[in-house]
Amino acid sequence: MKNLLSPEDIRWEFISSLGFVDQHHAKYINKEFGLEMETITKKLSDGISFGKSKVYYFITGQEKEYTCIQLLCDDWNEINNYDDPENEIVWIKKIVPIKKLK
Repeated sequence: MKNLLSPEDIRWEFISSLGFVDQHHAKYINKEFGLEMETITKKLSDGISFGKSKVYYFITGQEKEYTCIQLLCDDWNEINNYDDPENEIVWIKKIVPIKKLK
């Protein structure tokens, strides 16, 4: 593969945040690689402190959601390093009968 993306290559740009009564959302993007990151942080019962954030990653324009940045990079690498102009990558699900042991 010619152009491999790794987590340390991504520089996130802050875009927006929304504060709610019980949680806080923040959105970041990386225009260079076409990636998005969202964090959702719950407020603790004292109403002032915050708990641990949950982080979600996306490839812009795709519905698949990632909770692991390395898996995001793996899929980005697969999509962006396929060099056959006559074909494309298509994931299919194939159901086959189970072979029974004799």
